[in-house]
Amino acid sequence: MTMNRSPWITTLTAALLLVGCAVPAPPPTDLSLSPEQITRSLNARKLTARGDPDAVYGLAMLKTYLQPALDRCRADGGQIEVLGRSQVWFAPRVEGSAGRSQAQLLLPSKLACRANSAFAWGADVRYAEPTFFPSQWAGEMYYYANMQLGFIPGTQLELTEASSASNREAARNASRECSAMRQAYNERLRASPAIGMTVAFGTIIDLRPPLALIQYEAFGRQMKGREQDWVQISSLSAGSDCPR
Repeated sequence: MTMNRSPWITTLTAALLLVGCAVPAPPPTDLSLSPEQITRSLNARKLTARGDPDAVYGLAMLKTYLQPALDRCRADGGQIEVLGRSQVWFAPRVEGSAGRSQAQLLLPSKLACRANSAFAWGADVRYAEPTFFPSQWAGEMYYYANMQLGFIPGTQLELTEASSASNREAARNASRECSAMRQAYNERLRASPAIGMTVAFGTIIDLRPPLALIQYEAFGRQMKGREQDWVQISSLSAGSDCPR
């Protein structure tokens, strides 16, 4: 009698899990809510997702879950971008699930709404208590997590993200400045070389125009296969992108 209960218990457990596998509809998007309110409305909600893949979001149902944020961003004249991804490890919801001890997915960890080339707002995304269940009845893999979203102001993203409009402009300005410095240094190096000036792969340690003796640093020694070289002064160049 006791031995016959095991299959029934297993069947009942699977049936209850299948009931839990029903994917809930996303919350309706209320565009009167601010981006921060939208983010708060998605926080601490449960994600139930089939294993259908998505090239951007990892799981198709995760995109559906985040639809209110996508709609809010679109209403702001922008589009949601995935700024960061992380590997999320899912534990089996039932021990011995199809013989698998864990599952792994690459999922978004940071999102941003970019509008008019600048970040308007964003959100950190975390996945608490991630579990999975391979349903043999439905022929599907299901993933579960308690979603944790934190709002990020656009001003913060503009300061911290390398891809922000302000940081891209700063990088372009720095590149132009470094290019001018490199050109000026090369002209000075070739016109008035001096012992101690750094050059590509090393430092000038002696001068016998039109040659300069270069003492190679570690990478230079590895590249050239020797400690020193006499080099044409006219061929010398700066050893860094922003020489001073």
